[in-house]
This record gives sequence, structure tokens and C-alpha cells, in this order.
Amino acid sequence: MTAGALRLGALTLGVVLALSVTRVPRARAQPALPAAGGSLSPRVPPVAPTQVRCTPARDMSCFQVTLQRPIGALARPADTSGTAWTASAGPTRLIGPGIIRMGFDSTRVIRLVIAMDVSGSMKGEGIAFTRSALRTFLAGLPGSGVEVALVPFESQRVAARFAEARFQPATAAVATLQALPAPANGNTALYSAVVEGLRTLDRPGATEGATVLLLLTDGVNDVDNARDDPGLLGGAPGREQARRQIDASRHRVWLVGVGAGVNSAELQALAGQRANAAVVALDPGALLGLLEQIRISFATQYTLVYGVPPAVASRLGRRPQQLVVHGDSARLAPWRPPLLASPPFQGSADSTLLSPELRILADGGEGSRTNRLIVGIALLVTLVSAYGLLWRLAGDGRAVPAGAPVAAAAPAIASQRPASDAMLRRDVVDAPPRSPQDITNDEAA
Repeated sequence: MTAGALRLGALTLGVVLALSVTRVPRARAQPALPAAGGSLSPRVPPVAPTQVRCTPARDMSCFQVTLQRPIGALARPADTSGTAWTASAGPTRLIGPGIIRMGFDSTRVIRLVIAMDVSGSMKGEGIAFTRSALRTFLAGLPGSGVEVALVPFESQRVAARFAEARFQPATAAVATLQALPAPANGNTALYSAVVEGLRTLDRPGATEGATVLLLLTDGVNDVDNARDDPGLLGGAPGREQARRQIDASRHRVWLVGVGAGVNSAELQALAGQRANAAVVALDPGALLGLLEQIRISFATQYTLVYGVPPAVASRLGRRPQQLVVHGDSARLAPWRPPLLASPPFQGSADSTLLSPELRILADGGEGSRTNRLIVGIALLVTLVSAYGLLWRLAGDGRAVPAGAPVAAAAPAIASQRPASDAMLRRDVVDAPPRSPQDITNDEAA
């Protein structure tokens, strides 16, 4: 192996090693950074993120951010999922978030009217799945700060049932839900239920806070039958009247359709621009997922954790950054790196708030494979270097023919000696070893 070949091999291995070190491990491709969801809300002051370890065992940087939300500024369901709350630091897209930890302000009450369709079409799986999802939803609401009025509706005694409804804590509403009668053969007074629900929220004596109407149905507006209440809203004029009531109210409205029998276009037309309309499959998991987003929107404080990609962590420490959180509106969270060193970890992140991809990186899942690759390449470089060194120590690479006398090779070896080595004798040549027979012959002579 020549010196040129060794240098070429070392250069190739160095390039491979550099590419391996700079590789950014990730669990999956990060989507493109979305545009900000709106201008900075003037009611919410900027917050300072805390730089923490993603896990106690690793020096991977995470930002833990707490956002405050006025209780009257409830978010839409699409804005309360973890995927909607993306964040960036300068041009860098951060990883996450995962689960959002919520805080509730118990001093300002949220009044919630739940209008539940109990018409004949809800018999069987419809009422069973809806009741199961609502039970879990109510159990997850805070014990104080939320008052719930649960009202069943069909096409008979619509106004009377809403007038009889009373607000109670969420724990008591669970018992009311369990005591609801099974659906009869009534029709669906969808439009009238919306109007009566808004009137229930308009009752005098409401405390300062947020007011919400949540309506669940599995069908379409169906009235004007013989057994229905007189004067129920029907047709396009009835839907338009209900929509105008929504637009004129100060309440937040969610219209949730459950199952394949819902006319999504009709529900969206009823919602207009102010209300939220959504249709989910007749499945308790799908309905519970939507109700969970609505529950998150009741919170007045959100805590989120974002991970810093390892390849850009050092760049964040060179200058102040504007951490921008994208949710229902863009929230600025200024962060200034330390003067002397980075990162100055202020504890560890809440492990329950990490997103799946961030958890993989923080636990060393894919990163450990990269580390093993780097270690393997380093060992290979060491072995190649040791082999080259041993080759040079063994000789200069010139081959000596087999059977040639040592004396013949001596001049070539001597010619490679330094000229400055003048004190050494150059006329001394090693003689071949004498055999025992030669010694015997010399003594006999």
C-alpha cells in the first residue's frame, strides 16, 4: 500500500465521518412550516420560554412554553389539537408539540348547554355511543369552574325541556346523563333546539365567563308532523332564522353530527361563519376525540413542549430568537441565549408532554444507531491507520527475492540510512550463521 493510497483512503473515510456526524436523526419527515394563524393577540402578553432537557439523561434541548388565554377567547376545535400548535425559532422548525397540559381558571365560570338528540333515529348504537363519549367528556371537565345543563330534545316539548334545564357541576351532569330515558319515536327539531339552547344561555344571572352551546344530533331537521310541537322551525326559512340567532348571540356554538345519516352541508349552512360544525363516524372513539378538542378549548392556560433539532441547537445560542407559536393566533415568545454558555438547562421537561417523534430522539432510539455508525467508522479509521503504520515499520515496501544472501541486500538497506549517521561502521556485514558441522571441521583442522 503506497502513501498516496493511504491518504486517499483517509480522506474518503473523513468525508463519510463528517456526513455521519452532521446527519440529523428524525423519526419522520417534518411537514413544512405553516403560515401564522393570525396576528399577535393584543390580549395575551408574550411569554418567555424555558430551556430544559428533553429527558433527564440527555443534553438535548427543549423549550417548555406556557400560553395564557382569556376565558372568553375559546379556540375552535381545529386550533386545539397538538398538530395545530406548531412552533419555530427563527427559520428553524421545532419538533412537537405532543399532549397539551391544560389549566382552568376556577374563578370565572364556563356555562355549557349540551343539547342531545334523543329522537327515534338515535335508538340502539346511536344513543349508546353518544352517551359513552359524553360520559368521558364530562368526567374530564374540572370539578369547579364549569356549569353544565344537559337537555335531551326531539320534536315534542322542545321549549319546555330547555326551560326546565338547570345548570349543575360536571360531576352531577354525569348522573343526569345516566338517567336520560331511551329514545322514543319522536322526530328531530334541530333548528328549534339551537334557538332554545341559545335562550337558555341568555338567562339572567350568568356570571362573568364563557357561554357555550354543544349540540349533538344524528339526523336532519324533521318537523311538521302530526305529533310535533306547533311552530317548530322548518325548511330553509327556519334554518336561516336559527343561523341569524347564532350570528347575533355572544355564545360559542358547536354543532356535532354523529353517523352517516347527518347532512353535513345542512349542518354547515346552519353553523354559518360563527359556529363550528363537524361530522364524525358513529364510533365512540371518533366522537370522544372531537369532544376532547372542545374540552381543551375551555382551558385558560396551555403548557407545551417543543424539541430543538440536534443539528441546529448550537446556532440558537448565538443570538436572541423569537420563538413563534402557531395556534389560533401567532404568539411571540422571546428567548435570549446566555452570555457565557449554552444550554443553561432549567430542569427537565414534563415527559408526558413530549410528542412521539421527540420521545424517540430524546430516548436515543434512532440517535443511538447513528452513534453506533460513528463509532464503527472511527474504529475502522483506527485499524486502517494502524495497518499502515505497521507496514511502514516492517520495511519500505521493497521485496527481497527468496533465497538471496543477506549480504546482497545489505547495500540496499545501507543506502537508505541517513547520511548524518557518520559514527557507524559501514564495512561490517552480517555473516550467515555457521552450522554445527562447520564448527566440528574447523576444530579438526
